[in-house]
Amino acid sequence: MARLKLLALNDSDFQHKDVAFMTRDERYSNAIRKAVLITRKSKEHGLTDMEEKHWYSVAATKQDTNGFALHTSMFHPTLSGQCDEEQKNYWLPLSENFQIIGTYAQTELGH
Repeated sequence: MARLKLLALNDSDFQHKDVAFMTRDERYSNAIRKAVLITRKSKEHGLTDMEEKHWYSVAATKQDTNGFALHTSMFHPTLSGQCDEEQKNYWLPLSENFQIIGTYAQTELGH
């Protein structure tokens, strides 16, 4: 994980002014810009494991909004754990390559 953190933190494409001094529109635009970069750069760096992609994304966004946090930490693992083999063969490649972006919701009363 340290390698992924350094890879992201040292990447000049992820540098910007402090989000505390950005307008709402600037924060939104910055988050979208970083989400696109994270997707592209995770492919360039050969990150194939969803956990690697998740930690790279976390390091790249630091205190920013991380548009992929629920996708990589909840949605993809849920597909992995609850799909049958036919469903996994269809859905996991789409999720891994960010061709679909998902979230996660719990419907039990305590959540």
